[in-house]
Amino acid sequence: MKVKLSAFHKLGIEEIKDMFDVSNGKQNGYPISRKNILIIKFFFRNISLKTTKLHMQEIQ
Repeated sequence: MKVKLSAFHKLGIEEIKDMFDVSNGKQNGYPISRKNILIIKFFFRNISLKTTKLHMQEIQ
């Protein structure tokens, strides 16, 4: 099974976290919106599900 990699998946988790650094309420100069936070949460849930599936396949 091949997992399609988006630009986000090619970045490391740390780089993505940096992109969405919310320490000062801004996202690298962009205000954090509820929609952006939902997108980020969805993305991280998505990437962890994909990596878990891949990991399970490697074990089998």
